Amino acid sequence: HSYGNPSSLHRMGMQAEKVFAGAKKTLAQCLSVTEQEIYLTSGGTESDNWAVLGAARAQAKKGRPRVVISAVEHHAILSAGERLERAGVPVVWLPVNGEGRVELTALREALSPEVGLVAVMAANNETGAVQPFRECAALAHENGSLFFADGVQAAPYMPVDVGDWGADLISLSAHKFHGPKGVGALYFRKIYPLVSLVEGGAQERGKRAGTEN
Repeated sequence: HSYGNPSSLHRMGMQAEKVFAGAKKTLAQCLSVTEQEIYLTSGGTESDNWAVLGAARAQAKKGRPRVVISAVEHHAILSAGERLERAGVPVVWLPVNGEGRVELTALREALSPEVGLVAVMAANNETGAVQPFRECAALAHENGSLFFADGVQAAPYMPVDVGDWGADLISLSAHKFHGPKGVGALYFRKIYPLVSLVEGGAQERGKRAGTEN
């Protein structure tokens, strides 16, 4: 019923903005974060791309260009990593064991002062394997790196609490837990800079251009 443009000043737009803001508030409460740390996107794929490409570019400016990504991530993350490689960014692909889980020893060996971002999903969308993402987050932070957890597949089955997960970025997709198709979200810890992928208008506090989803 609220199909207006949330950025518009007419009545239908203002009605839509209330729905939009309400959805953000609910999501922020679920994740135990502030609404200013939630960005709504077109789905998990955009959120994954934004997390990897945006965070990697931001960290490269700080002298931390290297990225570590597990070998069993969703294709949206794997493809984003390959895109970084084509641009000359050093990417380390973390192997997994026979259970499809990342080995913490392998992550320790991959970490260095040049690593700016570590990406390990919470739960795999094909095998169902739950990764040791909390431990991975702790190791990444000990190294001074950002940690990104793809929470798309995990959200329907386990609590997604940022304080518990320890992640600096988390991607979600609404249709995995009975929300509308074509809507996703990216949590990004506000103390860090986030490089925009989509340029244009000033929507989403200037970070994601285009009429709000």
